[in-house]
Amino acid sequence: MKFLIFFISLILLSESANTQNLIKDPSFESVYLFQEGKREYFAYQDWKSLSKIPMKSWSGAPDYSEYLSRSSEEYISKEYFKPYKGNSYLSSIYTIERNLYQGKLIIQIQKGKKYKLTVYYKFGGDIISTKIITDNLNRNMGVLFTKYDLSDSLSIRKLNDLEVTIPKLISINTYDHKKDNNKWKYFESEFIAEDDYDYIVIGSFGKLMDKSPFPPTVNYGVSWRFDELSLVEIHEGE
Repeated sequence: MKFLIFFISLILLSESANTQNLIKDPSFESVYLFQEGKREYFAYQDWKSLSKIPMKSWSGAPDYSEYLSRSSEEYISKEYFKPYKGNSYLSSIYTIERNLYQGKLIIQIQKGKKYKLTVYYKFGGDIISTKIITDNLNRNMGVLFTKYDLSDSLSIRKLNDLEVTIPKLISINTYDHKKDNNKWKYFESEFIAEDDYDYIVIGSFGKLMDKSPFPPTVNYGVSWRFDELSLVEIHEGE
């Protein structure tokens, strides 16, 4: 598999690019709920889970309108499940595992061209210590661009077996669980494509605790959410 791993670095850049967003369903509004047995799950029409983790809904979330109709005023007021904008967001569940989604780009990223990536994100965690949550999220969250659809079972297994080492200077290093837990934060950065890419993969690339077997098991630990994802080409002079 040939791909570029572009890990989130919280370097804020001031330039803007007024061009087409290459992300299909950038607000993750294609979420839907479905029933299997006695449990309710969620999925997205335009985003495929690459981790095969059962995505169990929490009182209708991440469909926020459904959550509002089911939840108590006490929980609603905490805003844990409130999107940054719109009615939904890309959501993990509480898990200690690698947890990824894939989307197909509207237009192919082209080698040598410059692009700008922006997104709002919210990280959270409980039960595990603050240090473990902070350290793991600062090492493991990111974005991957790939030429190939990785959603078949063989590619999923290869991807989940892949060892990923994130260079310190381009990994998240400003997330602080004590200050930032369950708060929407903004990320912005620019990059030059090293190849042509048709797909974007987003989520937690590292196993958030050691010695976790594949296939993953649902557990307590760390959760993440993304909203308002944008990927645009930057033209000369912008």
